Amino acid sequence: IRSRLLRAGALQAVIALPAGSAPQSTGAAHLWLLRRPAADDLVPAHLLVVDATEGMPGGTVQGLWRAFRRRTPVEEGGGRAVPIIELLDEVVDVSPAVHLRRPATARVESVDATLDRLRELAVRLARSVPQVRPEERTRVMTTIGELTRAGAVLLQQTPSQADPGDDELPLLTVNDVTLGRRPTVRGSGPIAAPGDIVMTAAPRQAATRVLIERVALGPHLHLIRVDEESFDPYFVAAFLRETGNSRGEIRRTRLPRLPLAEQRRYGQVFRELAEFEDTLRGVAETGELLARVISQGLVHGGLRPGEPGA
Repeated sequence: IRSRLLRAGALQAVIALPAGSAPQSTGAAHLWLLRRPAADDLVPAHLLVVDATEGMPGGTVQGLWRAFRRRTPVEEGGGRAVPIIELLDEVVDVSPAVHLRRPATARVESVDATLDRLRELAVRLARSVPQVRPEERTRVMTTIGELTRAGAVLLQQTPSQADPGDDELPLLTVNDVTLGRRPTVRGSGPIAAPGDIVMTAAPRQAATRVLIERVALGPHLHLIRVDEESFDPYFVAAFLRETGNSRGEIRRTRLPRLPLAEQRRYGQVFRELAEFEDTLRGVAETGELLARVISQGLVHGGLRPGEPGA
């Protein structure tokens, strides 16, 4: 895919951002600048790569981009115009760190800063494990199908095609729900309100979200609306998440019959568990970033092995 984007002239620049700069992410992120090539466009001969992981003023990044667009030399230390022919190997690695070298002090500072972030997240991770205890009773169960027939739950699937437009409401998509992010576009679709549960309908991509804002829903989503005088949405959403995501499976989802106050205690633990999972992803991303920074510093220069026992 990367090779095709480069050969078509669609990918123009890759900018490495500081850790935690991307929404819903505590690790490193890359910003890709893409365009839709026209049939008569000349295919660019270079790709701009910029390393802003250690901080870089926005004006500097914009200056690098403007210089690259004017086909003038990119002379800033944090950026480089890489010949595309150099990238078209078996790996097609467009990561800025691979194609840029930093002074040794900057590399060491990057390692130290990333390690500090990893330690901070590790402490938060240990503290965020929800408190639970053994279940000592037999549960009386019901199903979403039974609750739907009783009128306590509304179950609706969105159409298979969206109608993007200039509507006032944000449009929630499958990717938004899966990635845990807010809507990034606007459009038309079924309206969901705060407290509604949204679940993905794509195979093997079960993800749920309890809404906190009014949104329009895109294709391939389930809307589950519960009677909040009888059910806690977070409690119901957690059981839905663990069962699968076809319409039939949703109706067969089993959940215990519990008083509302006890459902809310379950719901609070499920929210704490979601925060734990977010922190766990941050630990993994930051650990991978630390390993990559050290490896690249050793291979490309800027770092060398420390003294034993130091």
